[in-house]
Amino acid sequence: MIVQENFQEIDAKIKVLQAKKKKMVETRKVQLSNFLTLLLDISGANVLPQEILAGALIDAAEKFQSKNEILKTWQEKGGQLLSQLRGKKSKNTFRHSNKKDQHDSAKDS
Repeated sequence: MIVQENFQEIDAKIKVLQAKKKKMVETRKVQLSNFLTLLLDISGANVLPQEILAGALIDAAEKFQSKNEILKTWQEKGGQLLSQLRGKKSKNTFRHSNKKDQHDSAKDS
């Protein structure tokens, strides 16, 4: 009897943990969705066709798995963007600074 009660308690704990895990996974999906939407808006990439965004993500995942040198560049760019967001600067600061840099470099050419 005692053994059966212990199994029932363990089963109940497992069910609680499984429900907690499911909720955490769903919360993480919502957080990632919100983060991705924010990044797309700030970077201006929200105007790109879905096929290009999907291809870019696949390419990024493949490069990440191969530990390509581009990871350092991505990390630096991402760090700059996120530090701007954390510093509560304008949502468009990153996009505008990049456009200005592109415009200035076009003048230099």
